[in-house]
Amino acid sequence: MKRGRPSLGLNETGQMWVVRNDNGTWTAKQWLRGTDGRRRQVTASGRTRREATDKLTAKLAIRPTANARGIQPDWTITELGAYWLDRKARVERTKTGAPIKPQTLGYYDSYLRNVVIPHLGQVRLHEIDPPLLETILAQMSDFGIATDGPRTILNQMLKLAVRDGAIATNPLDQVPDQPRAAPPVDALTPDQARDLLARLHPDARRKPGRRGPTHNLSDIATMTMATGARIGEVLALTWNKIDLTSPDPTVRIDGTLIEPRKDYVTHLHRQESTKTDDIRVLHLPDPVVDILHRRRATSRYTDPLDPVLGSKNGTWIWPANLRDDLRTALEPTPYNHVTPHTLRRTVATHLAHHASVEAAQLQLGHKLGTGTITRYIAPTEHRPDQRHLLTQLLPTTR
Repeated sequence: MKRGRPSLGLNETGQMWVVRNDNGTWTAKQWLRGTDGRRRQVTASGRTRREATDKLTAKLAIRPTANARGIQPDWTITELGAYWLDRKARVERTKTGAPIKPQTLGYYDSYLRNVVIPHLGQVRLHEIDPPLLETILAQMSDFGIATDGPRTILNQMLKLAVRDGAIATNPLDQVPDQPRAAPPVDALTPDQARDLLARLHPDARRKPGRRGPTHNLSDIATMTMATGARIGEVLALTWNKIDLTSPDPTVRIDGTLIEPRKDYVTHLHRQESTKTDDIRVLHLPDPVVDILHRRRATSRYTDPLDPVLGSKNGTWIWPANLRDDLRTALEPTPYNHVTPHTLRRTVATHLAHHASVEAAQLQLGHKLGTGTITRYIAPTEHRPDQRHLLTQLLPTTR
């Protein structure tokens, strides 16, 4: 059976041929199947055969390609990562339509430089396949590296490569997730919570013959335990977010502190949105109200935009420094494993067991995941009053 000539692929050319015209000039011709799938004849003329073929070759060399400005199959993962991160910063948006936050870009960059590139950086895109990815991810797990972050980043990079036409499919889709047991939730009981806060009080930490510690660490831990807020959200509170004048004192949580990250965040500052862009107005238990009244009465920094839980100079307290201070204060106690996030988990556990999981989600600012809630119920900033439960985690006297 006679075979026809092989069909051209997208952006491929056939064999060139040259004809002599009646006027003595030459015309070189070649079939091209463009990126739209259509075949067309490309021609170029010259006074000599060589001139005609050179002109046609140059003409075809500058034709547009399917991904001339996008990802190429021979790019290394290092090159792909740089292109993907730059595109994230310039083009892509979050689900709410907002630009991706600088600290998020810094998080991606850190995973790229410290995890993905050391393991895959010099591998070319066309060399990536499911067995290779499965082996690399298994090696990461063997080294004690959590693979969730690298897998998420690789997945986004490879999806972009598919969209640009550099690869046909995403090989990571065929790699099963690494089995990993869920870590136990580290939360305190109400008795432990009250004991921990009592140990952090300056009176309990004062040493004979030495100046006693300030109330900052104790006040911040108590505020965290009374609200379940993230430590960055607690430290970002300003006096205009606190309502102590109404019969029902509240705090409005609508921002967080952002620490510097090289090349992405230049300085410590208050971001006017939370991690999840959630705004919540929480009811304040009496022990916390007493703390806030004391701080307002004794501080020189009580302007609307001054930090509520700031340093003695009225500046923001660094979250990293707060974690260090907490670790140092709790080192000689049974609670030397406790972090600010432990306090947040304690609030979530207590509310979930004594109210509902939804109550814990609302208090912490997590999104409720049912279709009815997300599509039919308008959100509100005000959260249910959980003071009767949260007070059980706080000391009765200060």
